[in-house]
Amino acid sequence: MNKNDLSKNEFTLFNTRTPEEYIDKSLKLKIPSGRKAYITKLWMDKKGYTVEDIQHARNRHPYWKAKKMEGSAERNEERRK
Repeated sequence: MNKNDLSKNEFTLFNTRTPEEYIDKSLKLKIPSGRKAYITKLWMDKKGYTVEDIQHARNRHPYWKAKKMEGSAERNEERRK
């Protein structure tokens, strides 16, 4: 991987330090999802993190918590019937 292969936003995402910071920046930066997946794989190889580390950070991020809770009242109501 060459630094010149990445755009400014992609390089910013690639240089994050922690999974929590990675999730936050991945939401804020405008990068296509396919490209983001490629950068994620490179980042995990470079930093030594796993998919589980990213999932753990994602599950605790306020944006994704809110997304998971959308429609929960309706789902619970439907389940109880």
